[in-house]
Amino acid sequence: MSPKKKLTILEHAEADAQVQYKEHQELALKLRVVGAEARTQKERADRFEKELSLSKKFDAAKLAPSIWLTPTAPATGHHAIPELDISDVHWGEVVDPAQVQYVNAFNVRIAAQRVKRAFEGAIVLARDYMKGVIYDGIEVVLGGDIVSGNIHELRETNEETAIESCFGAAEALMSGLTLLAEEFGRVHVTSVVGNHARSTVKPIYKNRVRDSLDYAVYRMMRERLGGDERIAMGIADAQSERLQVYGVRYVVNHGESFRGGSGISAELAPLLLGVHRLMKREQAVGHPFDVLITHHKHRGLPMPGMGVMLNGSVVGYNEMAFDEILGYQEPQQNFWLNTPQHGITIVAPVFVSKREEEGW
Repeated sequence: MSPKKKLTILEHAEADAQVQYKEHQELALKLRVVGAEARTQKERADRFEKELSLSKKFDAAKLAPSIWLTPTAPATGHHAIPELDISDVHWGEVVDPAQVQYVNAFNVRIAAQRVKRAFEGAIVLARDYMKGVIYDGIEVVLGGDIVSGNIHELRETNEETAIESCFGAAEALMSGLTLLAEEFGRVHVTSVVGNHARSTVKPIYKNRVRDSLDYAVYRMMRERLGGDERIAMGIADAQSERLQVYGVRYVVNHGESFRGGSGISAELAPLLLGVHRLMKREQAVGHPFDVLITHHKHRGLPMPGMGVMLNGSVVGYNEMAFDEILGYQEPQQNFWLNTPQHGITIVAPVFVSKREEEGW
């Protein structure tokens, strides 16, 4: 072995300097860590002191809440016009409970009961649930599909002929309007036709209204009620009709033109698109409106803030809705209050089905 080389004085000095530098770096790192921990502790202490000070201020604060008094009723009373929407009755249709897993049943007898409950329910809501309001009459919308009609397979499955359904539906609706006249004094009716009452296989555009069985029902009602000055029966000559209650401008239609709704958004996509298109058209012809009253989807979905009041149905969930896996909803009709100050205010459904009384 070769003898170990001895380090020179300079090499010894360099080695010692490297050791000292390494120790210095380690010490500096420790100092930085200790400094960071000290700053963190100080920040925590400062935050705690602030929170403690704030807590002491809250504890020491003397609150003097005002004593609110119950608002007194105005001497003249609140004025409003209630609105009842009747549509999608499908008078004459038969719904077999077994074919919809017993979530609904329907026939002419049940139709008469449900129409009666719709009118009676409107009175109960206005009189018993919304006391203290002075009603300046009532607005009734007849939104179409009053009778089942002969479209699809309904000609073979209806309980009675379409003409018989016209008579039965007209009698029930006239009784309901007379009942409202007794309660509210004045009744104004706006009526549009639906798609079920057409006499053709496919929808038509020329003479669409006057070729509808719904139109025949409305004409019979207007002639029979003509002697009652409390009831004003309006029948639209077009697919839609304009209406104003206080300051709210409405458009009323049945809604079959708003096609679609099988996606995840259900009725919303075609409905809101239809409202947008209708607003553009009405604006262009100088008749802007605030709210669309529409029907056809058999689903009550009142959304006045979005400019639409979608009505439910009297017939309820039927075989078509069941097989198409459409959303279930209990048979109901829309009811709401119009006020001079705020337009549409209280909105409530009128539930028209009672399983026990209907016997299913």
